[in-house]
Amino acid sequence: MSELTDCINNLSAKDIIRSVAKTANGVPFYLQTVGGGFCSEYQRIYDDLAGSGTPPGAAVAAAQNRMVCGWVDDGVWAKFDIFYLFAQTTNAGGEALMNWVSSGLYNATAFNAPVFTALEGFLGDSATTYIDTGWDPANNGVNFMQDSASIGVYVRVNSLDGFDMGTADDVGHTNGIELVTRWGAGNSYIRNNTATSSSVGNADSRGLFINNRVLSTHQDLYKNKIRTINGAVASAGLTASDLFCLAINIGGGATAQHTDRQLSMAFAGGGLTQTDIDNITDRFEVYMDSNGKGVIP
Repeated sequence: MSELTDCINNLSAKDIIRSVAKTANGVPFYLQTVGGGFCSEYQRIYDDLAGSGTPPGAAVAAAQNRMVCGWVDDGVWAKFDIFYLFAQTTNAGGEALMNWVSSGLYNATAFNAPVFTALEGFLGDSATTYIDTGWDPANNGVNFMQDSASIGVYVRVNSLDGFDMGTADDVGHTNGIELVTRWGAGNSYIRNNTATSSSVGNADSRGLFINNRVLSTHQDLYKNKIRTINGAVASAGLTASDLFCLAINIGGGATAQHTDRQLSMAFAGGGLTQTDIDNITDRFEVYMDSNGKGVIP
C-alpha cells in the first residue's frame, strides 16, 4: 500500500487529469490532442462521417485516430490521393465508401451489392459486384504519376479468383494500374502504368498488398512489407478510366475478372519508400487487430 501511495503522490495534477478526463465523445484524453478532439486530420474525417451518417463509437474512433495521425506524422498521409476504410462500423449512410483524403471528392460507389460486414469490409461475388472509386489516374492523380505511383489493398479472404483492384484503357491492358493478390495457378500479378504484367507465386491472398513504382524502369509488389516482385518493366502512360475494387475496369466501365475476396481498405497515391510501406502495413494491422479482425501473422 505504501508503494501505491508513493506512486500517487508523485503524480502531477496534469497526470491525474489525463488519466481520467474524457471528451464528449468518450475517447480518453491521453489518446487525443489538446483542444477537445482528435488530431486535426482525423477530426475532419470524424466530422464528415457524422455529417453523412453514423460515426464510429469511442473505441473504434480512438483506433482510427491513432492510425491516421500516425500516418500524418510518418509523412505517409500526404502521399495518398484516395483512401477508403471499408472496414468501418456501418455503411448505412455510405460511411465505408467515403474517401478519407477528401470526403467531398471521389467517394466510392458500390454496384450489385457486395456484402458489407462491419469492421471487415466488402466481399465480392466473383460475378457482378464491384466498387467504382470515381477516381482515374490521368485526370485525377495528384501524387499518383506515371513514374511515382502506388495502389494497395488489405485482403481478409484467401481465394484464387479475380482482380482486387484495377483499371486500364482497353482489353490489352494499355496503361493498366492493377493488383491481383492471387489468381489462376496461385500467382500474384501487377501492372503499374503499363500493359506488361509481372507475377510471382503466392500461396495466400490475405494481408496488405502494395503495387508500387518509384522508377520509370521497375514495378514492385509488396506483401506484408516484403517485396515479392521486382519487375523490370518500363512505365508507358496513365489511364483515364476509373479505378475499380473487387474487379477491373476495362476501357471506361466494362467490368471484368470480379473477385470473391473481402477487402478491408484500398488506396492510391504516389510512390512509396520501404519505410512508408512498413508504416502503412503496421499501423493498419494494429487497427484491424484492435477490432479482432487482423489477418497478418
